[in-house]
Amino acid sequence: MPAPSRNDRQINEVIEREHRRLLRKLPADLSAFLDACQRVPEPRRTVLASRWFWVGVVGVGLRPIRTPAEYRFHQFGAAEGALARFKRLGPQHDGADALFFPKSAYPMYRVPLGWVRKNVARLYAASPGGLGVVREDFTAGAVLARFVGNLPHAPSPSKLHYDLGLWGFVRPVRRETSGGADLCKSPSVAARTKLKGTAR
Repeated sequence: MPAPSRNDRQINEVIEREHRRLLRKLPADLSAFLDACQRVPEPRRTVLASRWFWVGVVGVGLRPIRTPAEYRFHQFGAAEGALARFKRLGPQHDGADALFFPKSAYPMYRVPLGWVRKNVARLYAASPGGLGVVREDFTAGAVLARFVGNLPHAPSPSKLHYDLGLWGFVRPVRRETSGGADLCKSPSVAARTKLKGTAR
């Protein structure tokens, strides 16, 4: 793997500051858990964010747009509706290794997917611009984003609306029991390691 460029190092410094800022916003239990999780370094973080953490009517990503199998797109006039739909996702991917991205300049973390599903409302409170979680093999994901503008069918006093893209949750699958615990160790134990491999 090539050494990070000067620009990548500068971005990583910003991400480290944003990581600390996010931890201060979270409840103590979520903060401690996330602080122990592995983080995705630059430039891989930016590549993955652009490919898998933008959602629209026809699919996910920016140039090119992908349409995953069983892709579903929903729009809501209030965050509560989007979060309620998110929380109704089934547990079939809970044990899968996943990428959690709280949007903005925040880091991207490696976590068990179920940790995000079960805690999405509390995580969203610390990242109201949006958040997403995608399996590391990209076969399932849920990405929530906030935008300015009213929806014709659901006008909002805040003049905001919420887009939610989902895939991989329609058909029942074998429940995962992977090594998700290895991604987020006790804060007092092993140091974080970099995510290896290339972005898809």
